[in-house]
Amino acid sequence: MSDVMKLEDVFTITTGYIRSRVKEDDNSIDTLVYTKEYFDSDMKYNSFKNEFDDDYIKLDPNKYPVTNEGDIIVDSLSQKAAVVKKEHEGMFVAFNYFILRPKIKIDKDYFVSWFNLSNEVKNQLNITLQGTIIKKLT
Repeated sequence: MSDVMKLEDVFTITTGYIRSRVKEDDNSIDTLVYTKEYFDSDMKYNSFKNEFDDDYIKLDPNKYPVTNEGDIIVDSLSQKAAVVKKEHEGMFVAFNYFILRPKIKIDKDYFVSWFNLSNEVKNQLNITLQGTIIKKLT
C-alpha cells in the first residue's frame, strides 16, 4: 500500500473543453478565452497583452469550464501550474488546460511552487506523459 496522495484526493479536477465542440444557445455570451499569455501572467511573468488581440468565444459560462479567481491552472503542454488572478476570472478554459479546485484547505502558492519545481513531480509526470516529440499531460 502506498502513502502517495493523488491530485484527485485533494482537488476537483476539470479538464478544459475543445473549442470546436462549444455550442451556442440563448444564454451564450461573449467570453474571453484563457490563453498562454494569461497563463504566463498568472505565473508572474510579464504580460505582453498589448501585443496580442483578445480572443472571444460565444458560450454559456454555466455549461463550460471557466476560471475563478484562485483556481490552479495546469498547462498540459508545459506541465506547469499557476494561480488564476482576479482579473482573469470568468475566462473559457480550452482543452490544453486543467482547472484544479481544492477540496481541502491548502496553500495554493506553495502547491504551485512544489508542482513547478519539485523533482518528485517531474519524476511522476515523466511516467504519465504521452507523446513522442511533444509531451502532453493527459
